[in-house]
Amino acid sequence: MGSYLFDDGIRVSGGRFDEAGSQGLLYMDTAASRRGSALRPDGDGFVPAFDFGGVERVTFSDGDNRMQWRMSSGEILQARRVMRPEFRHVEFKNGNVTLRGTLYLPPGAAAPVPAVVLAHGSGPGTRHAGTWTTFFLEQGLAVLSYDKRGAGESTGDWQASTYLELAADLSRAVDHIRKLPMIDPDRVGIHTSSQSGWYGPHVARNNPGVAFLIQRVGPAVDIGTGTAHERREEWRAEAVPEKDIRAGSDFWLELHRLAGEGASLAQANTLLDNAKDEPWFAQTFGEWENIEAGWWQRHVANMKLDPADDTAHVDIPVLWFLAEEDQNVPYAASHAALKKAKDANTQLEIITVQDAPHSFLLQDANGKLRYTRTYWPVMSAWLRDVGIVAGQ
Repeated sequence: MGSYLFDDGIRVSGGRFDEAGSQGLLYMDTAASRRGSALRPDGDGFVPAFDFGGVERVTFSDGDNRMQWRMSSGEILQARRVMRPEFRHVEFKNGNVTLRGTLYLPPGAAAPVPAVVLAHGSGPGTRHAGTWTTFFLEQGLAVLSYDKRGAGESTGDWQASTYLELAADLSRAVDHIRKLPMIDPDRVGIHTSSQSGWYGPHVARNNPGVAFLIQRVGPAVDIGTGTAHERREEWRAEAVPEKDIRAGSDFWLELHRLAGEGASLAQANTLLDNAKDEPWFAQTFGEWENIEAGWWQRHVANMKLDPADDTAHVDIPVLWFLAEEDQNVPYAASHAALKKAKDANTQLEIITVQDAPHSFLLQDANGKLRYTRTYWPVMSAWLRDVGIVAGQ
């Protein structure tokens, strides 16, 4: 974990990065996206899981203080560690769930410092957030990153939890870090990513200790609308005919309309039973025999969330990134909802990452990947502009 400076002047930062249950490393040049790679273990080194810098193999030496990148061109690049964060383990509770994580501190910073809590995307996310941790440290913020309930060292079960329960975990994390003596309690915010974008605004609206909110590819619509978009994209990838996609999407939206009204499980299963003989059903929901009680209860609870409405009712700076070609989050519907929210919350800034998918990885004409430049530098400038960190 840390920041490394190459002999050619490019600086990358990051460290262990766990995503979707896999473990690896992630390093990025956040200043200009000229070099970066997500890496997986391979013998005594690491090789790219995905790459946007032309690296072939990465090794470490001198107690991890030196990094070597062997490029696909044959060139050898050397880097030395120039930032190693201070850290300490943390533990806090939400009811009977124990959440464990790590508090990272910017080295040499004078207390009290501002801080950010990192929220999770979908799946069994852990505290290991790679470049997201080191980026905020380099801005002068402390970072609290914790294992999602049921992942890593935290108890509970994320698969059986509602977004409201995950929101309560995030709110407890904010409460915990604000009490620490080295933290400025008036400058603690949240950074969400994808799934947590549904409940990040709910936490900001209901916890007065949240001083700022950054939403990365967070949906600004209800979960029925958002996941209908996601399902349509999945079905298109599977070559399902468009007429069947439209019918399957209509069924999904109607199911979530019922959930939003608090309908019973029996009503939901009646809707499902009536759809089973439709010609579109086999290619869209053909594996569904019945709707399980826990699934229905979670969706009834999750439909209570309205990210755009929550954002309209907070009086804090909000920075919201959307990807124009997002396959998981409906861009047009989210952008329209946020423009309406901005009428009420003038501190909301909406950023569109043009031509980008959910990952923010852009591809040039030759198929080469690069991370968008409309993210890290924009966040850095925004944190200064809204007074979370001192201007430079």
